[in-house]
Amino acid sequence: MNAMNEQRKRRLERGDNLRLVLGGLLGALVIPACANHVSVPAEIATCPCANGAFCCSSGVCAADATGCDAATAALSNSVEGQWQGYFENFTLSTDDSLAISIVVADDGTMSGHVTIGQSLPPAPPSDPDAVWPPGLIIDGLRDTLPPYIPGFAYLARNIRWEAQRLRFEIAPYEAWQAWCALQTTYLASADDALTAPGSYACIQSGPASQMTEGQCYANVDTGNQPCFKVFHFCASPDQTPVCACDSTGCQAATTNAYSFDIALRDGIGDGSTSLTGGNIRLNQTSAP
Repeated sequence: MNAMNEQRKRRLERGDNLRLVLGGLLGALVIPACANHVSVPAEIATCPCANGAFCCSSGVCAADATGCDAATAALSNSVEGQWQGYFENFTLSTDDSLAISIVVADDGTMSGHVTIGQSLPPAPPSDPDAVWPPGLIIDGLRDTLPPYIPGFAYLARNIRWEAQRLRFEIAPYEAWQAWCALQTTYLASADDALTAPGSYACIQSGPASQMTEGQCYANVDTGNQPCFKVFHFCASPDQTPVCACDSTGCQAATTNAYSFDIALRDGIGDGSTSLTGGNIRLNQTSAP
């Protein structure tokens, strides 16, 4: 109980400090209607700014550029909490649900997670040579990985405000981080048929020979390699594999990403995402 009271006290103090920073602006700024029908709490002045105030890249006003962090933190605090919604015209699954959580640290820094679908995520992997999630069939070169793992909480990367719109990305291969961490990293040799010489991957291929049933590139140097590793999970770095490896180990690749662009105001959110190329709708279900 004491810990909860202390946390509540810190949050109130943070809000008081932000109001003090913004308070000097409130008497001087006229809060105009903003483009895109985005409205924010009345104590936050939005661009275009009046009376010579500075327009921050986040879309809010400050006395000068040095005040943008505090002004933007106030905007972030106004949307902190849980958001639930759906993808419009979703064709990737019968479950079109979307959940976004937003957390604001005491210094105003934002973080967040994105969960697609309502099912529980698969159990973490334990076998470095077994495909994950269990049951995934991806042995052929033309097979494709699922665009996301239902129920997995993806980190909102590069989360930021631009013109009062919340923007971030998620890396779909992040869901395979635990699987990639189980892998052994190998330095490719000059005669490696699958990986560029001098780079690292989670397969040790050597010179390739013919494919066998359910295996790929069997050879006397390395033995059989599961096709899902060769074609998708541990392929050459220029083929955007699931795992990115270096001399210290392997981790999930983050080069591929889906972008989100959302307007959040008055407990309602709408925007778009490159995951579907369509719109998303959100409602705030809880706040600190």
